[in-house]
Amino acid sequence: MLFVSLLSIILLLFPITARANEGLVAQKSVPVLLFSHRVSPGLLKYQKNYDPKSIVPVESFKIISQELINHCNSDAYIYVNIPGLRKLDLVEYEDELVFLQRYVNQSSTKLKFEQVKTLPQDYYSDLIEYTKETCKFEGHIKLEGNNSDDFTTYLDSGKRIIEINYTPLPGDETARLQSVIDFDGYLREILAQLPSPDQTVILTSLQPSLVPERDYKPMSIFPKLFENLKEVEMNNMILDVAPLTNKYSPKFTGMEDVPLNIFDVEFYKENKSFILSIVIVLITFEIVSVFQQVSKSKNAPQNSKPKKDIKIKKKQEVAEITSLKAKKDNRTVLTKVNKSKETSKEK
Repeated sequence: MLFVSLLSIILLLFPITARANEGLVAQKSVPVLLFSHRVSPGLLKYQKNYDPKSIVPVESFKIISQELINHCNSDAYIYVNIPGLRKLDLVEYEDELVFLQRYVNQSSTKLKFEQVKTLPQDYYSDLIEYTKETCKFEGHIKLEGNNSDDFTTYLDSGKRIIEINYTPLPGDETARLQSVIDFDGYLREILAQLPSPDQTVILTSLQPSLVPERDYKPMSIFPKLFENLKEVEMNNMILDVAPLTNKYSPKFTGMEDVPLNIFDVEFYKENKSFILSIVIVLITFEIVSVFQQVSKSKNAPQNSKPKKDIKIKKKQEVAEITSLKAKKDNRTVLTKVNKSKETSKEK
Protein backbone atom coordinates (compact mmCIF):
# COMPACT_ATOMS: atom_id res chain seq x y z
CA MET A 1 0.00 0.00 0.00
CA LEU A 2 2.85 2.36 0.83
CA PHE A 3 4.40 1.74 -2.59
CA VAL A 4 1.11 2.48 -4.33
CA SER A 5 0.69 5.74 -2.42
CA LEU A 6 4.20 6.90 -3.27
CA LEU A 7 3.64 6.03 -6.93
CA SER A 8 0.39 8.05 -6.99
CA ILE A 9 2.13 11.07 -5.51
CA ILE A 10 4.93 10.82 -8.04
CA LEU A 11 2.44 10.61 -10.92
CA LEU A 12 0.59 13.69 -9.64
CA LEU A 13 3.76 15.71 -9.29
CA PHE A 14 5.18 14.63 -12.63
CA PRO A 15 3.13 17.02 -14.83
CA ILE A 16 4.01 19.96 -12.60
CA THR A 17 7.69 19.05 -12.68
CA ALA A 18 7.55 18.54 -16.43
CA ARG A 19 5.97 21.99 -16.93
CA ALA A 20 8.54 23.60 -14.69
CA ASN A 21 11.37 22.02 -16.65
CA GLU A 22 9.68 22.52 -20.02
CA GLY A 23 11.66 24.67 -22.37
CA LEU A 24 10.33 28.10 -23.36
CA VAL A 25 10.60 29.43 -26.87
CA ALA A 26 9.88 32.80 -28.47
CA GLN A 27 6.26 33.36 -29.38
CA LYS A 28 5.86 33.47 -33.16
CA SER A 29 2.05 33.53 -33.35
CA VAL A 30 -0.82 34.76 -31.21
CA PRO A 31 -4.45 33.61 -30.85
CA VAL A 32 -7.19 35.98 -32.00
CA LEU A 33 -10.93 36.11 -31.29
CA LEU A 34 -13.29 38.31 -33.29
CA PHE A 35 -17.00 38.45 -32.50
CA SER A 36 -19.85 40.83 -33.25
CA HIS A 37 -23.32 41.06 -31.74
CA ARG A 38 -24.80 41.71 -35.19
CA VAL A 39 -24.31 39.50 -38.20
CA SER A 40 -21.58 40.60 -40.60
CA PRO A 41 -22.16 38.78 -43.90
CA GLY A 42 -19.19 37.57 -45.90
CA LEU A 43 -16.81 36.77 -43.04
CA LEU A 44 -17.72 33.15 -42.48
CA LYS A 45 -15.63 32.05 -45.45
CA TYR A 46 -12.45 32.96 -43.59
CA GLN A 47 -13.33 30.61 -40.76
CA LYS A 48 -14.30 27.72 -43.01
CA ASN A 49 -11.12 28.03 -45.08
CA TYR A 50 -8.84 28.33 -42.06
CA ASP A 51 -6.45 25.52 -41.10
CA PRO A 52 -5.54 25.66 -37.36
CA LYS A 53 -2.11 24.23 -38.18
CA SER A 54 -1.24 27.16 -40.41
CA ILE A 55 -0.25 30.70 -39.39
CA VAL A 56 -2.31 33.60 -40.75
CA PRO A 57 -0.09 36.40 -42.15
CA VAL A 58 -0.45 39.90 -40.74
CA GLU A 59 -1.69 41.34 -44.04
CA SER A 60 -4.36 38.65 -44.36
CA PHE A 61 -5.55 39.26 -40.82
CA LYS A 62 -5.65 43.00 -41.48
CA ILE A 63 -8.00 42.39 -44.41
CA ILE A 64 -10.27 40.28 -42.20
CA SER A 65 -10.29 42.93 -39.45
CA GLN A 66 -11.11 45.74 -41.84
CA GLU A 67 -13.87 43.74 -43.51
CA LEU A 68 -15.45 43.19 -40.10
CA ILE A 69 -15.29 46.93 -39.41
CA ASN A 70 -16.67 47.88 -42.84
CA HIS A 71 -20.17 46.75 -41.82
CA CYS A 72 -20.35 49.53 -39.18
CA ASN A 73 -23.13 47.59 -37.48
CA SER A 74 -22.04 48.18 -33.87
CA ASP A 75 -22.36 51.06 -31.41
CA ALA A 76 -19.05 50.18 -29.76
CA TYR A 77 -15.85 48.64 -31.09
CA ILE A 78 -13.73 47.10 -28.33
CA TYR A 79 -10.09 46.28 -29.05
CA VAL A 80 -8.55 44.16 -26.27
CA ASN A 81 -4.82 43.62 -25.84
CA ILE A 82 -3.70 40.98 -23.31
CA PRO A 83 0.11 41.04 -23.33
CA GLY A 84 1.58 37.55 -23.23
CA LEU A 85 -1.67 35.77 -24.18
CA ARG A 86 -1.03 32.42 -25.82
CA LYS A 87 -3.14 29.70 -27.35
CA LEU A 88 -2.68 27.46 -24.29
CA ASP A 89 -4.40 30.05 -22.07
CA LEU A 90 -7.64 29.81 -24.06
CA VAL A 91 -7.46 26.00 -24.09
CA GLU A 92 -6.27 25.09 -20.59
CA TYR A 93 -8.30 27.82 -18.83
CA GLU A 94 -11.42 27.35 -20.92
CA ASP A 95 -13.59 26.56 -17.88
CA GLU A 96 -12.47 29.76 -16.14
CA LEU A 97 -13.32 32.02 -19.10
CA VAL A 98 -17.06 31.82 -18.46
CA PHE A 99 -18.11 35.34 -19.45
CA LEU A 100 -15.85 35.51 -22.48
CA GLN A 101 -17.42 32.34 -23.83
CA ARG A 102 -20.89 33.70 -23.09
CA TYR A 103 -20.30 36.83 -25.17
CA VAL A 104 -18.83 34.79 -28.00
CA ASN A 105 -21.76 32.38 -27.92
CA GLN A 106 -24.32 35.23 -28.06
CA SER A 107 -22.66 36.83 -31.09
CA SER A 108 -24.13 36.50 -34.56
CA THR A 109 -20.67 36.65 -36.14
CA LYS A 110 -17.68 34.95 -34.50
CA LEU A 111 -14.25 34.01 -35.79
CA LYS A 112 -11.23 32.41 -34.15
CA PHE A 113 -7.67 31.98 -35.33
CA GLU A 114 -5.42 29.88 -33.17
CA GLN A 115 -2.30 31.16 -34.91
CA VAL A 116 -1.84 34.63 -36.36
CA LYS A 117 1.62 35.99 -37.08
CA THR A 118 2.72 38.19 -34.17
CA LEU A 119 1.16 41.60 -34.67
CA PRO A 120 2.97 44.94 -34.31
CA GLN A 121 2.37 46.81 -31.06
CA ASP A 122 0.73 49.73 -32.89
CA TYR A 123 -1.69 47.45 -34.76
CA TYR A 124 -4.70 48.72 -32.79
CA SER A 125 -3.69 52.34 -33.42
CA ASP A 126 -4.00 51.83 -37.16
CA LEU A 127 -7.23 49.88 -36.70
CA ILE A 128 -8.73 52.64 -34.53
CA GLU A 129 -7.99 55.28 -37.16
CA TYR A 130 -9.53 53.05 -39.81
CA THR A 131 -12.66 52.62 -37.68
CA LYS A 132 -13.02 56.38 -37.15
CA GLU A 133 -12.75 57.11 -40.86
CA THR A 134 -14.96 54.25 -42.03
CA CYS A 135 -17.77 54.38 -39.46
CA LYS A 136 -17.49 58.09 -38.53
CA PHE A 137 -16.74 57.37 -34.87
CA GLU A 138 -15.50 60.22 -32.67
CA GLY A 139 -15.44 58.91 -29.10
CA HIS A 140 -12.30 57.02 -28.01
CA ILE A 141 -11.89 55.52 -24.53
CA LYS A 142 -8.52 54.06 -23.52
CA LEU A 143 -8.24 51.79 -20.47
CA GLU A 144 -4.99 50.61 -18.90
CA GLY A 145 -4.48 47.78 -16.41
CA ASN A 146 -7.22 45.74 -14.75
CA ASN A 147 -9.12 48.37 -12.75
CA SER A 148 -12.70 48.58 -14.03
CA ASP A 149 -13.30 51.70 -11.91
CA ASP A 150 -11.32 53.68 -14.48
CA PHE A 151 -14.19 53.22 -16.92
CA THR A 152 -16.80 55.98 -16.77
CA THR A 153 -20.26 54.80 -17.69
CA TYR A 154 -21.97 56.78 -20.44
CA LEU A 155 -25.69 56.71 -21.27
CA ASP A 156 -25.83 58.69 -24.51
CA SER A 157 -26.29 57.12 -27.92
CA GLY A 158 -22.90 58.20 -29.24
CA LYS A 159 -20.75 55.52 -30.85
CA ARG A 160 -17.37 54.86 -29.29
CA ILE A 161 -14.11 52.97 -29.66
CA ILE A 162 -12.84 51.34 -26.47
CA GLU A 163 -9.19 50.32 -26.32
CA ILE A 164 -8.23 47.98 -23.46
CA ASN A 165 -4.57 47.31 -22.62
CA TYR A 166 -4.79 44.70 -19.90
CA THR A 167 -2.09 43.83 -17.38
CA PRO A 168 0.54 41.41 -18.80
CA LEU A 169 -0.06 37.81 -17.80
CA PRO A 170 2.52 36.52 -15.29
CA GLY A 171 4.74 33.52 -16.01
CA ASP A 172 3.88 31.66 -12.80
CA GLU A 173 1.11 29.12 -13.47
CA THR A 174 -0.89 29.89 -10.31
CA ALA A 175 -0.66 33.65 -10.72
CA ARG A 176 -1.41 33.32 -14.42
CA LEU A 177 -4.59 31.36 -13.73
CA GLN A 178 -5.78 34.01 -11.27
CA SER A 179 -4.97 36.76 -13.75
CA VAL A 180 -7.04 35.00 -16.44
CA ILE A 181 -9.98 34.70 -14.01
CA ASP A 182 -9.67 38.38 -13.10
CA PHE A 183 -9.63 39.36 -16.76
CA ASP A 184 -12.82 37.40 -17.43
CA GLY A 185 -14.64 39.35 -14.71
CA TYR A 186 -13.05 42.62 -15.84
CA LEU A 187 -14.23 42.18 -19.43
CA ARG A 188 -17.74 41.42 -18.24
CA GLU A 189 -17.88 44.58 -16.10
CA ILE A 190 -16.83 46.75 -19.04
CA LEU A 191 -19.14 45.21 -21.65
CA ALA A 192 -22.09 45.09 -19.25
CA GLN A 193 -21.89 48.86 -18.65
CA LEU A 194 -22.21 49.75 -22.32
CA PRO A 195 -25.65 51.20 -23.14
CA SER A 196 -26.05 49.13 -26.31
CA PRO A 197 -25.53 45.38 -26.83
CA ASP A 198 -24.42 46.03 -30.41
CA GLN A 199 -20.70 45.48 -29.86
CA THR A 200 -17.77 44.23 -31.91
CA VAL A 201 -14.76 42.82 -30.07
CA ILE A 202 -11.27 41.91 -31.27
CA LEU A 203 -9.13 40.16 -28.64
CA THR A 204 -5.45 39.21 -29.01
CA SER A 205 -1.95 39.95 -27.73
CA LEU A 206 0.19 42.75 -29.18
CA GLN A 207 3.18 41.95 -26.98
CA PRO A 208 4.58 38.45 -27.56
CA SER A 209 6.42 36.59 -24.82
CA LEU A 210 8.05 33.24 -24.19
CA VAL A 211 5.72 30.26 -24.54
CA PRO A 212 6.05 26.53 -23.79
CA GLU A 213 6.89 24.33 -26.72
CA ARG A 214 3.52 22.57 -26.45
CA ASP A 215 1.85 25.84 -27.42
CA TYR A 216 2.71 25.00 -31.03
CA LYS A 217 0.88 21.70 -30.94
CA PRO A 218 -2.40 21.62 -32.93
CA MET A 219 -5.31 22.49 -30.62
CA SER A 220 -8.68 24.18 -31.00
CA ILE A 221 -10.00 27.20 -29.10
CA PHE A 222 -13.57 26.87 -27.76
CA PRO A 223 -14.48 24.09 -30.22
CA LYS A 224 -18.11 23.80 -29.07
CA LEU A 225 -18.79 27.47 -29.78
CA PHE A 226 -17.66 27.24 -33.37
CA GLU A 227 -19.67 24.25 -34.54
CA ASN A 228 -22.22 24.65 -37.35
CA LEU A 229 -21.54 28.33 -37.96
CA LYS A 230 -24.14 30.19 -40.02
CA GLU A 231 -24.58 33.76 -41.18
CA VAL A 232 -27.83 34.28 -39.30
CA GLU A 233 -28.90 37.25 -37.21
CA MET A 234 -29.33 35.87 -33.69
CA ASN A 235 -30.15 39.13 -31.93
CA ASN A 236 -32.85 40.73 -34.03
CA MET A 237 -35.45 41.92 -31.52
CA ILE A 238 -37.57 43.61 -34.21
CA LEU A 239 -38.33 41.12 -36.94
CA ASP A 240 -39.00 42.42 -40.44
CA VAL A 241 -42.24 40.50 -40.75
CA ALA A 242 -45.26 42.05 -42.44
CA PRO A 243 -48.32 42.19 -40.17
CA LEU A 244 -51.19 39.84 -40.88
CA THR A 245 -53.91 41.94 -42.55
CA ASN A 246 -56.92 41.17 -44.68
CA LYS A 247 -56.96 42.03 -48.36
CA TYR A 248 -58.43 45.42 -49.19
CA SER A 249 -62.10 45.31 -50.07
CA PRO A 250 -64.04 48.62 -50.35
CA LYS A 251 -67.22 48.89 -48.34
CA PHE A 252 -68.97 50.88 -51.10
CA THR A 253 -68.39 50.07 -54.75
CA GLY A 254 -70.51 52.92 -56.14
CA MET A 255 -74.10 53.19 -57.44
CA GLU A 256 -75.26 51.82 -60.74
CA ASP A 257 -76.71 54.05 -63.43
CA VAL A 258 -80.01 52.10 -63.42
CA PRO A 259 -82.36 53.48 -60.71
CA LEU A 260 -83.83 51.07 -58.19
CA ASN A 261 -87.45 49.93 -58.76
CA ILE A 262 -89.45 47.92 -56.24
CA PHE A 263 -91.46 46.40 -59.08
CA ASP A 264 -88.34 45.03 -60.68
CA VAL A 265 -88.37 41.23 -60.57
CA GLU A 266 -84.62 41.00 -60.07
CA PHE A 267 -84.75 43.52 -57.26
CA TYR A 268 -87.55 41.58 -55.60
CA LYS A 269 -85.66 38.30 -55.84
CA GLU A 270 -82.48 39.79 -54.39
CA ASN A 271 -84.32 41.55 -51.54
CA LYS A 272 -87.28 39.25 -51.03
CA SER A 273 -86.70 38.58 -47.35
CA PHE A 274 -86.04 42.26 -46.62
CA ILE A 275 -89.22 43.43 -48.41
CA LEU A 276 -91.36 40.79 -46.70
CA SER A 277 -89.98 41.86 -43.34
CA ILE A 278 -90.99 45.48 -43.99
CA VAL A 279 -94.51 44.48 -45.10
CA ILE A 280 -95.02 42.23 -42.07
CA VAL A 281 -93.87 44.97 -39.71
CA LEU A 282 -96.26 47.53 -41.27
CA ILE A 283 -99.25 45.17 -41.18
CA THR A 284 -98.51 44.20 -37.60
CA PHE A 285 -98.27 47.86 -36.61
CA GLU A 286 -101.66 48.68 -38.19
CA ILE A 287 -103.34 45.69 -36.55
CA VAL A 288 -102.01 46.65 -33.15
CA SER A 289 -103.15 50.28 -33.64
CA VAL A 290 -106.69 49.23 -34.59
CA PHE A 291 -106.87 46.82 -31.69
CA GLN A 292 -105.85 49.56 -29.25
CA GLN A 293 -108.54 51.94 -30.60
CA VAL A 294 -111.27 49.30 -30.32
CA SER A 295 -110.21 48.48 -26.77
CA LYS A 296 -110.40 52.14 -25.74
CA SER A 297 -113.90 52.61 -27.22
CA LYS A 298 -115.25 49.55 -25.40
CA ASN A 299 -113.82 50.53 -22.03
CA ALA A 300 -114.99 54.18 -22.22
CA PRO A 301 -118.39 55.08 -20.34
CA GLN A 302 -121.40 55.70 -22.67
CA ASN A 303 -122.74 58.90 -20.89
CA SER A 304 -119.43 60.48 -20.73
CA LYS A 305 -119.13 63.73 -22.61
CA PRO A 306 -116.18 65.84 -23.32
CA LYS A 307 -115.19 68.39 -20.69
CA LYS A 308 -115.47 71.10 -23.26
CA ASP A 309 -119.25 70.51 -23.67
CA ILE A 310 -119.76 70.67 -19.89
CA LYS A 311 -118.08 74.06 -19.70
CA ILE A 312 -120.26 75.39 -22.55
CA LYS A 313 -123.43 74.12 -20.83
CA LYS A 314 -122.46 75.81 -17.55
CA LYS A 315 -121.91 79.08 -19.36
CA GLN A 316 -125.37 78.80 -20.98
CA GLU A 317 -127.04 78.14 -17.60
CA VAL A 318 -125.31 81.13 -16.06
CA ALA A 319 -126.49 83.30 -18.96
CA GLU A 320 -130.11 82.13 -18.57
CA ILE A 321 -130.11 82.83 -14.82
CA THR A 322 -128.68 86.28 -15.45
CA SER A 323 -131.37 87.06 -18.03
CA LEU A 324 -134.14 85.90 -15.69
CA LYS A 325 -132.84 88.14 -12.90
CA ALA A 326 -132.76 91.06 -15.30
CA LYS A 327 -136.39 90.52 -16.37
CA LYS A 328 -137.50 90.23 -12.75
CA ASP A 329 -135.75 93.46 -11.85
CA ASN A 330 -137.44 95.24 -14.76
CA ARG A 331 -140.85 94.07 -13.63
CA THR A 332 -140.25 95.33 -10.11
CA VAL A 333 -139.24 98.73 -11.38
CA LEU A 334 -142.36 99.01 -13.57
CA THR A 335 -144.64 98.08 -10.67
CA LYS A 336 -143.11 100.77 -8.46
CA VAL A 337 -143.57 103.36 -11.22
CA ASN A 338 -147.24 102.49 -11.74
CA LYS A 339 -147.96 102.73 -8.02
CA SER A 340 -146.41 106.15 -7.83
CA LYS A 341 -148.55 107.36 -10.73
CA GLU A 342 -151.77 106.15 -9.14
CA THR A 343 -150.94 107.90 -5.89
CA SER A 344 -150.38 111.18 -7.63
CA LYS A 345 -153.73 110.97 -9.39
CA GLU A 346 -155.64 110.46 -6.16
CA LYS A 347 -154.13 113.51 -4.69
